Amino acid sequence: MILEKTEGEKIYNVGSGKATSLRKILEFLCSLSEQKIDIKVNPKLIRPIENKYICCDRTLITSETGWEPVYDIFDTVKEIFEYYLKLQSTSRM
Repeated sequence: MILEKTEGEKIYNVGSGKATSLRKILEFLCSLSEQKIDIKVNPKLIRPIENKYICCDRTLITSETGWEPVYDIFDTVKEIFEYYLKLQSTSRM
């Protein structure tokens, strides 16, 4: 669709336009598991200049192609989690 409309000469950001913290995504992922998972953050690995907030601006792709997100990040994380559970269970057969 993008190549048909723009011949590939533009760069588009594709995302929801909503910021979600990695902590919320990680907590959601942990909630999907039947295992108890402890989250531990190593402060030595936190960079002081790290962006606290990153959000995709999808204005260009939406205005030029009409594209709108259908799934949110949590739908995507759940689908990936379920895929790997299924993959793991079939590989044990």
